[in-house]
Amino acid sequence: MLGDCNVLSTENVFALPYWFQIFPNPANDVLQLVTNFSNNKTSSYTISDITGRVVLQNEYEDRSDISIKNLSPSIYLITVTNGNRILTRKFVKQ
Repeated sequence: MLGDCNVLSTENVFALPYWFQIFPNPANDVLQLVTNFSNNKTSSYTISDITGRVVLQNEYEDRSDISIKNLSPSIYLITVTNGNRILTRKFVKQ
């Protein structure tokens, strides 16, 4: 704890009440998405390039394989939305 602030590391996603994982990272053709949002709300993901342009989006279940084979090699952001929960991670497409 620093002063009146709590320090939160994003390395241990399992310490958060709601989380998602993506793997492998870097990825070639398929990105696996796993979440713990078991609340019967619609979940969706959005993949954006580093300029913010949306390149892929869809709804998903708690676990999903996302085809990224048509994406150019680059750094991307995947944002997962479930109700009012919005989480974002970075991944590399090789």
